[in-house]
Amino acid sequence: MLQSARQEVKTALEQGKRVAPRMVGEVALVTLDSPCQIHPLVAQTWRLRLKDKIVIVANTGYRPGWVHFAARSATGRDLIAFLRDKAPAGADENYGNGHEQATGGALRPEGWAEFLGKLGVDQAARVGA
Repeated sequence: MLQSARQEVKTALEQGKRVAPRMVGEVALVTLDSPCQIHPLVAQTWRLRLKDKIVIVANTGYRPGWVHFAARSATGRDLIAFLRDKAPAGADENYGNGHEQATGGALRPEGWAEFLGKLGVDQAARVGA
């Protein structure tokens, strides 16, 4: 059973790494739909490739009714402050936790839609909202 779970995560991670980011200003946004908690690993991978961007990887499939996301950056930018500036109404302790260079959280779809709007993602391009 453990080997099967390990293979599932490995396959999901390989697929997740192939999802191209969408550039929105200073943000590179990647949207996944996986039951595996791969969003932090995918964010770290893209952080190394896109050194001038804030990488946000969202996972709409990790927990039903939520969008989990990981934010990483090689810019030196304080990601906690960045997320605080973009916080949707009702963001709670599930949002913007971690540290300045590796943070993330979880939002309900309505909050995620508001967050995407604050990032400048147009309505037609929103996935998971």
